[in-house]
Amino acid sequence: MAFDKAKNQGTEIPPAVVAAITASLCAMIGKPASEFTYKSIQRVSGRASRWSMAGTADLILSRQRILERGNS
Repeated sequence: MAFDKAKNQGTEIPPAVVAAITASLCAMIGKPASEFTYKSIQRVSGRASRWSMAGTADLILSRQRILERGNS
């Protein structure tokens, strides 16, 4: 997996983020990570992604369930 730092205008994406993106792609497409080469990773808009919004909603709902049950 290659990452072209120059195309990302000098900002470096943390390895954990690249790993999460790779794992998501592998799970969706069903191919191993060795078949991917990253040339550039960029956010396509200023808004949060659907995955981010879904993850936030899941987190809020799980915390709400915990609070409703209490700590017992």
